[in-house]
Amino acid sequence: MRKVSGPVVIAANMGGSAMYELVRVGTDKLIGEIIRLENDTATIQVYEDTSGLTVGDVVVRSGKVCSSPVTDGVLPLLW
Repeated sequence: MRKVSGPVVIAANMGGSAMYELVRVGTDKLIGEIIRLENDTATIQVYEDTSGLTVGDVVVRSGKVCSSPVTDGVLPLLW
């Protein structure tokens, strides 16, 4: 990991990653999602408190797209 700025993490050496891929960040394996790719650098939105993260922490790819099912209760909100 090269940079931490609030909930946003910049990670290098992420070649082969995909947009919206689920990743785990740092020793606490925080949940994040790749929101931008440029060459082998990924911008990651972390969905948990990032206060314990530091430059040099590991980012682990999952190979899976971050997703959530849409249930009947949510569908009326989309219309």
